[in-house]
Amino acid sequence: MPLRLLPSNNQPAPSTVNNPPDISTALRNLARRQFKEAQKKKRDLKKKKDDEKKISAFRDYFDYREEIRRIPPHRVLAINRGERARVLRVRVEADMQAMIRVLEEMLVPPEHPHVDYLRGCARDALTRLILPEPGAGNSPRVDRSLRSPRRGSVRQKSSQPALAAAGEQPSFAGGRSGL
Repeated sequence: MPLRLLPSNNQPAPSTVNNPPDISTALRNLARRQFKEAQKKKRDLKKKKDDEKKISAFRDYFDYREEIRRIPPHRVLAINRGERARVLRVRVEADMQAMIRVLEEMLVPPEHPHVDYLRGCARDALTRLILPEPGAGNSPRVDRSLRSPRRGSVRQKSSQPALAAAGEQPSFAGGRSGL
């Protein structure tokens, strides 16, 4: 008979207890699953708090509208920060018919033999190339697109369109409210 060493309290050593390996494996797996679930809950709770903090920081801009030339620089920076955080989505509201008229006056000579074709090209350029398409990810930064290259100040035009910042609610599955 082999010699067994007993701990000082006269109990058998844990390695000598005859546990089937299936029980210890099952208990280890259960402990791992419980640990992973607890960590996931903790991460989700932290993410939810961070999202709520982001949303509360930009709550004032969810239904924000103002003429571009009247937006102060600190507000432009705040809107850009909200757009980078994917809490806000910025769009410029403008009168499309007036923009088309201006383009046609500037680009299409009235006596040109292909007036209709040039008008179509001007409309196409306006809708596809000049104005950003919503959701395409190519919206220009507000401050870069509105600054004049010389002075760094906002362009002064008589018919400036209004800026609308619409809030995005992360709790909804990919939905964006206000658009």
